[in-house]
This record gives sequence, structure tokens and C-alpha cells, in this order.
Amino acid sequence: MGALDVASKTYLHPRYQRLFFGSLLVLLSISSLFYLNRSRISQSVSNAVHKSKVSYVLPDAIPLKPSLRDIIQALYAPTLQPITAPTFTDPVDGEVFHIPQHPIWTKSLGKRLCLVDIDNRPFDGENELMGKVPTPFDWTTFSNTPSGMLGHYFYAMIHGYDYKFIRTTDYPDRAPYWTKIPALADHLHDYDFVVSIDADAQIRFPQLPFEWLLNRWNVTKETSMTMALDPDDPPNHDVHGRLHDNAGFIVAQNLPRTHDLLKTWAACPDEPSPEFENCARWKHPWPAEQAAFAEYIRTIYNEPNDLNEIPCDEANGTPDFTPNGEFQHGCKGKFVRHHTLSKDAIKETIQNGHMGVIMGRMHQDFNEHKETNTYMRKTNNLTRTDSGDVID
Repeated sequence: MGALDVASKTYLHPRYQRLFFGSLLVLLSISSLFYLNRSRISQSVSNAVHKSKVSYVLPDAIPLKPSLRDIIQALYAPTLQPITAPTFTDPVDGEVFHIPQHPIWTKSLGKRLCLVDIDNRPFDGENELMGKVPTPFDWTTFSNTPSGMLGHYFYAMIHGYDYKFIRTTDYPDRAPYWTKIPALADHLHDYDFVVSIDADAQIRFPQLPFEWLLNRWNVTKETSMTMALDPDDPPNHDVHGRLHDNAGFIVAQNLPRTHDLLKTWAACPDEPSPEFENCARWKHPWPAEQAAFAEYIRTIYNEPNDLNEIPCDEANGTPDFTPNGEFQHGCKGKFVRHHTLSKDAIKETIQNGHMGVIMGRMHQDFNEHKETNTYMRKTNNLTRTDSGDVID
């Protein structure tokens, strides 16, 4: 989160970006017809990795005019990873990830989980989230940061989570980053979990429920906060030499201890007691609230369930984190890709995730109907007359 706008540039050739949205439009249209002509569906989808099945049932009462949410959920339902599946295979490189313990979360949290984008900017300019956009919508010129927000909204829609864009009011004496903390604290009262995620961070796999990630990261029902570690570089260490936790991705659970932690964090620069001496120095300079958390808050809140630190490699960084394309200290962003230094790549992450699902369904449908949509010619001679009759 910051005070400066981000230049809108495209990462992929416009031809491929048009392909993405063209494919999505076709499948959304198909899904609409699917909704209008079927009253109830119950199917089992095999998971190729662990051989178990997940059932999904669409509602009995199908609206005559289904909402976009209805259509999106119908489109993605057959592709969703089961929440309790013991493994997940990266469809890009084949890496297999395991849940290290018996699943804690076994059912969808639904509207009890909320993804939030927290920012002080209005995003009401041309080609921005709440601003004027061309008709028809042009993804290639849409700004990068709002693109990331739409990516979060899309992910929440697929899984039935809630989503909020929270526009904050500036502090008179602090950097805008600080407004995130009280906003998160207040919003947490309404949910079991709130996931605060920067617009330049994206969940790579839209088919992967967040509950599966909670299981993967061993988030228990007593875990207050879950955050990813920063890359192992000197600027990312606190005064004690310990790596920072990145404040661009926070999973907060609605527990009394969490609220105490967030209140203390927000008050740190005011130095309410001797243990916060010199915290005011982080009112403005980067990394601001993140540095205050590292040097003060996690030192005070150091019980086992206060902070769950997850690997940088899984929820921070990107393959293009450095200018030469090398992975920075193993931070590839395997589940949550954080484009701190590569804002232009936000759209690519969104596109790749959704195209994998959508074109995978298209490929499946093609093969299910190959008897009618393929034809094998056995000769290169003309087999029809000028009038179209078949030549014997």
C-alpha cells in the first residue's frame, strides 16, 4: 500500500490477453445456458493426486437471470481442490505439496472469511477500479494495482468468501501504510478470518481453497496471526538480526489475543510505555509498520499461538523478483506471488492462474465431444460433388 499510483503497462502481448478474456466470455456464456436448462447437478470429480472425490451440488432453485457470481461458481466448481486433500500438485512444474498434519479445516468458511484490500487511494481515475473505463472494457490498459484488486475479488467470488476494498483516511503524522492496522482490527470483528493482502500480491491458483492453505500452513483455531517471512537480505532484518515478517500478506483470526496485538501495533508509534521507546521513528520511513511489528510487537507477543511464520518461498516473492530473473533467496511465491518489484507482472499471474483452469475445462469438453467435433480424412481426393453430395 502506498501513496503513489502505478503506471499501467501490459506484461503479455495484447493478443494473449484478448485470448484470455475471449475464452472466459465463451465459457461464461456456456455456463449461463447450463444454469438455465438444468435444475440440479450433483457430480463427483476425481482428484488425480490422491484418488479421492469431491462432490458439489448446485442449488435447486436456479435463477432465470443468474448473477455473475452464480456463473463463476458453476464454471469453477468441478476444478476445485478438496479442502482436506493431503496433497496439491502445481500444474505448472509438477511440484507436490503436502498437508503436514491431519486437516484442521474441513469445511468451507464461506462468508466467515473476508479478503480485504486496504489502501488510502480512491482509485477513481481513468482505467482504475472505480473510475471511468472504456466500453468495452480494455484489460490491456487497465491499471496494474486495480487489476490486482480485481484478482482478489475474483478469487473470493469463486470460493464464496466475502471481499472488501477498504479505503482509509490518512494519519496526520504517519505514512499511509499505518492505516492498514486499525482498519484490519475493526473489520476482524465481523469475520472468523480476515486476509489482508496487498494489491501486488496474488494467490496463484484460483482452484485452491484458502482452507487448504490454512491446513498446509498449520493454522490452528488458536493461531492469532499468520505472516510470510521476507527474503533473506540485510534490509529485511530487525535490530536483532531476525528476518521481518511481510505486512503485505496477513491472515488474522478473530481471537481476543489478535485484537490485543493489533491495538498494540497501531499504538506503537505513540510510545505509550517504555517498552515502545523509539517506535516513533517508524512513523514515516519504510518499512514503517512492518519494522515496528518486527522490532516491538512480535517481541511482546511471543506466545506460541501469537504468530505463525510461513516460508517466504510459499507466500512472498516471485520468480522475477530480481532484474536478472533469478529467484531471490528461494522466494518464488509458490502459493502467494508478491510482485513487490514487478508490478507489470500482476496481470500475468492472474491470467496464468485462470487460463489454466478455463482452458483445462475447454480441453476436457473438446475430448468429451471428439466424436462430433473431429473428422479423420482417409484420402486427399475430393469426396463431395459441386452440389455437396458424397461421392461413392
